[in-house]
Amino acid sequence: MKPGSKLERVLGNIEGHAGDGFDNGDDALAGVAQGARDAGLDPGVLTGQTEDGGYELTNKGGVVTTVSGKGRITVQKGDDVVLDIPSKGGE
Repeated sequence: MKPGSKLERVLGNIEGHAGDGFDNGDDALAGVAQGARDAGLDPGVLTGQTEDGGYELTNKGGVVTTVSGKGRITVQKGDDVVLDIPSKGGE
């Protein structure tokens, strides 16, 4: 990831919104969306749901964001995990 890139800004924004984690998937999804919007970007397209009721988002940059039903956020670019925020419950 390039320093100062759009992705880096979005990830920093998501971390800022996450604080000590989210309580559930809906709250985490809202944090991801707000983090992207704060950087002037779209959060991505909903491409699936996780088995625990969470969400999978994909954007045209090849970044996949998985939000678990319990609020964990994992962001991957290719095979690299570039952000992993546990839920408040520690998942």
